[in-house]
Parts: sequence; structure tokens; C-alpha cells
Amino acid sequence: MHNTFERIADERVTAAEEERTPKYDFPAGDLNPGGNHDAIFDMHTSAGSSKNRGYEHFLVHSSRTDSMADMEARFKRINMELVAEADDTSAEFTEEEFDHALSTVDLDDPWEEPDFEQETLDSE
Repeated sequence: MHNTFERIADERVTAAEEERTPKYDFPAGDLNPGGNHDAIFDMHTSAGSSKNRGYEHFLVHSSRTDSMADMEARFKRINMELVAEADDTSAEFTEEEFDHALSTVDLDDPWEEPDFEQETLDSE
């Protein structure tokens, strides 16, 4: 995904320099925060950043997938524990948040997300 978005961004810059319409737009351009797909708007998007969503939101909500190997779950939990202990974040995870972050997305209702009322990394 990162490489695809980077290539789209490069193409859009080139198109602007050449004063032409870009060949591609970002594939999430028609989605809106607060809507059905709200979970995707994390610190990696301008919409998520404007909502002060940080790494905690990303780990608990945006990074979930429909499959997770045992080793992936193990390392994600370790990462979450280390993030919570880091000096440069205010991230703290409840057991409910750990459980949710380490669970797979329900394919019958992939966009259903609980509201844990998380503080953002930018809040004090």
C-alpha cells in the first residue's frame, strides 16, 4: 500500500508540473471520516490527523485485518506494550483494546468498530 500511494503521489506531482490531469487519484478519496469506513482515518491521513488520531488509534482500529498469524499477534502485542511504556507517547491500552487490536475483522461486518473513547497522542 505504501509503495502504491507513494507512486500515486509522485504521478500527481508530475501531472501538476506538466499542467495535466493526473492519471490516478488516491483510492480512499471518496470516503469520509465519521462514516461507515471511519476506522481507516488514522494518523497516516490528513482527516485522521485533523481528528488528532495517533498511533493508539492506528494500533487498535486501523491496523486490523481479516487474518492474523500467532506470531503477528504476539509481536503486535509486544509493540503495543512498548508503545504504552515509551516516553514520547501517552498511549495506554485497556485489556479490551488489546483484545480488539489482536482480533481479526469480522468479514460479515468488517467496518464495525467499538468506541473506546481513546485519548489521542496529542492530548494531555
